[in-house]
Amino acid sequence: MSLALSTLKLGVGLLAHWEAHKAKAKKVGLDYGYPLLSSLPEKQITLMGFSLGTRVAYYIM
Repeated sequence: MSLALSTLKLGVGLLAHWEAHKAKAKKVGLDYGYPLLSSLPEKQITLMGFSLGTRVAYYIM
């Protein structure tokens, strides 16, 4: 029973950690994406990301 409870606490802690990072990724994508990309001379670019970088790319689009 103790192992199940500690696993549940770990899961709740990780979920809270993930939610905080999702909010930060949204802020970065919305605030810094357009100024960064508008300064590039290229008309077509590809955004790639891994993990939270994918969320940043999503909010830039």
